[in-house]
Amino acid sequence: PMPHFRSLGRLLALCEGPSDGAGCGGYGRYPPWGPELRRLGSSTGLGLLSMDLTVQDSSWRARMFARGPSATQPLRVCVTGANGFIGSHLVAALLHRGYTVMGTVRDLSDAARTEWLRQLPGAEDRLTLLEADLTVWGSMGPAIKDSACDAVFHVAAPATWSVLPQDVSRLLERPCLEGTVNVLNTCRLTPSVKRVILTSSTAAALGVECLAGHTFTEADWSDVAALADREAYFPLIKTKQERAAWDYMQENQPQFDLLSVLPAMTVGPVLGPSPNASVSVVHSYLTGLKKRVPRTALSFVDVRDVAQVQLRLLETPTAEGRYLAVACSMTGDHYCSVLRRAAPRATVPRMTSDGEQEPLTRYDLSRLRALGVSYRSIVDTLLDTVQALRERSLLVAVEGVYTGREDAPSTGLAVEDLSNPKRKFLRQPFSGPEPCVAATNLINEEDLLALFSTFDLNGNGWISQAEFLAFYNGLDTMGVAGKPEGEAVMLPGFL
Repeated sequence: PMPHFRSLGRLLALCEGPSDGAGCGGYGRYPPWGPELRRLGSSTGLGLLSMDLTVQDSSWRARMFARGPSATQPLRVCVTGANGFIGSHLVAALLHRGYTVMGTVRDLSDAARTEWLRQLPGAEDRLTLLEADLTVWGSMGPAIKDSACDAVFHVAAPATWSVLPQDVSRLLERPCLEGTVNVLNTCRLTPSVKRVILTSSTAAALGVECLAGHTFTEADWSDVAALADREAYFPLIKTKQERAAWDYMQENQPQFDLLSVLPAMTVGPVLGPSPNASVSVVHSYLTGLKKRVPRTALSFVDVRDVAQVQLRLLETPTAEGRYLAVACSMTGDHYCSVLRRAAPRATVPRMTSDGEQEPLTRYDLSRLRALGVSYRSIVDTLLDTVQALRERSLLVAVEGVYTGREDAPSTGLAVEDLSNPKRKFLRQPFSGPEPCVAATNLINEEDLLALFSTFDLNGNGWISQAEFLAFYNGLDTMGVAGKPEGEAVMLPGFL
């Protein structure tokens, strides 16, 4: 069955719950789970945590795992890499939920890289940013031990995929491997820490070969020898990182339990001033840097859903082990067709790469589905991703869209061009999407409909038939009355 997809454009609507005061905004009602947690024993699935929970531990878990922190006793959590793509969305979700957050960043001297975090709702009272270097032993102490954190999200990771062989140790291996052990060791020395959630990657499970007919589960691990032979350094290091974390748990038997989240290629709206590596890949397909449609199978997940997954795991007492976080697997043709509709004037490639099309990657996502996790449609996610690039003036070279932002780079457009009656521009800065003109003949409708017949609806399909029809009809009716012949002005509310 297809998962339930949430609606488009809910940037900070990261928490859903009943309206009786027990969900978002109402943190004062909790069931008396303390005694029951002790009585449940091993059935709680708390991993390596001792089954002989103290009353204090049980009370803490009752508050954390019920419906978030109380308004009077907010739980304190640490997020490493707080100004990163995933980290910033996680910080926003935690603040929205009522947690007190200790966020670590590499450098606090550049205000432009962190000031926007302080503008998040709830940040003024419940967000503290601290400088920490993962490769410096003990540097995580102020954020975790001195702050007496109850849980830690280790999200920080190098924001690069392509490195030279001579730079692998410095740019990838030391921050990932040594940094992870550094964080875990600090948590072991902090009695208040009860749970650590590591952000890993599907790269640690999928390996380098596309296995036709294989369904990937949390039991799969990438072969480090094969990755090393291929010089696939990013998946190699991510695999070693997660292995090192689980080895640490086995060898040291700390007082906390460890969970790992393995997200697919993570895209979606950007909270910070610049896109991350995966959003930059989307940008490269819009601006002509990518010349061909890929033949590989592409797996995606929305960054907002990754944050919600981690929040759900924090508050679920039975959570343990690894969790794949994947919204869809899709072909390069499908991916590029959505990008063309999201940005009709962009230079999205049409010529396909050489070779055979890889089969879609299949995943068993039952573990997170059992926790009630659902994902946004990849269509919604890519539309929001493109809009985030547009709002940061990163598509002006291909769209010529005036954003009204004073810090936008010069586009070279003449003033007369902006007054063209066939284009309508919003000039209010940060007022949302900017309308742009799309020629109606940019997409062959028969070709687009033909794509639908190839969707893997019975397996790991990325869109349902009902959603496809709504998407298709919406795209063809997003104009305004009296639009110029042959052109349609995109409505701000759609993108």
